[in-house]
Amino acid sequence: MVNVNNEWGKLKEVIVGTVDNANMPTHGKDLHCINYATDDSIPKNELGFWDQKVYDETYEDLENLSNLLTDVGVKVYRPSPIDTTKTISNGHWETSQYYTFCPRDTVTVIGNNIIESAMSLRSRQYETDCFKDIFIEKMEQGANWVSAPKPRLLDSMYQREDLSKITIFCT
Repeated sequence: MVNVNNEWGKLKEVIVGTVDNANMPTHGKDLHCINYATDDSIPKNELGFWDQKVYDETYEDLENLSNLLTDVGVKVYRPSPIDTTKTISNGHWETSQYYTFCPRDTVTVIGNNIIESAMSLRSRQYETDCFKDIFIEKMEQGANWVSAPKPRLLDSMYQREDLSKITIFCT
């Protein structure tokens, strides 16, 4: 049963992400506003898959982490791979997907509640689909699974023109 009540108790279970199908998604206003500090730092041609060396090194690191955790008695879950080249859309935009190696960005657990966050990157909007089998298993054991409403992530929600302005949009 999922039950997290503090940050210092013994770790019993954890999700370790995967590098499978990691992809630099379609460059849209969201990616530019969130991942790059200035227009001149945006790599114009960086799209699609990275060099195999990046995957090999990341795979090795994640496997070592998983093995270390398993060796000390922690149950390790791994997400199901997603097809990151598949176009996703919410009707206002479309993009390819990013990756599934940072579960902590998209999900947190408080008590027996699995809480799925809303993402600010379009390419990560449906990333938590890779955890559904794990979440369903935990729900069958009594956990609650809640998902924050998915924002529309319209172009108007992102601005780079004057970075001194902070705008909060409610959609």
